[in-house]
Amino acid sequence: MRGPAPKPTELKKLSGTHRPSRDAPNAMRLPKLDTIEMAPDDLPEIGQAEWYRVVKQLTPLGVLNGADLSLLKSYCHHVATMEAAAAQLKEGGYTTIMTNKGGGSYEIKSPWVTIYNEASDRAAKLGQQFGLTPSARTRISVPAKTEEEKDGWDEL
Repeated sequence: MRGPAPKPTELKKLSGTHRPSRDAPNAMRLPKLDTIEMAPDDLPEIGQAEWYRVVKQLTPLGVLNGADLSLLKSYCHHVATMEAAAAQLKEGGYTTIMTNKGGGSYEIKSPWVTIYNEASDRAAKLGQQFGLTPSARTRISVPAKTEEEKDGWDEL
């Protein structure tokens, strides 16, 4: 694929760069979520907390729909994995002592370093899709809400 990935129409509308003449004639349109979806039961506790944090931020913007939930679940799972790996690294350190058949020992990088790095990379890539990284947010401009447009989310 050449160039950056195309922006979704809703993000173009939010940033003020939407031009209807450039829309695909039969573009797929999915209904927006307007209520918080419950976090999947199989997500770890940290992943569920991340789920609610992200859904609370994205639902009022109107950029989240039902088809996004499996990607959001994956993002939350990687965040939980990253946190679990960080806890293991804090407890056990960044190296592990290994022994070889000759009786000698040597240090190697802890496997938790790799687990943390992979989960972190995947969470960052998925987070970009939802505008959750600083660079992704620079491309989105959300108009200010008037008093009439404010909803229950603003007080949470």
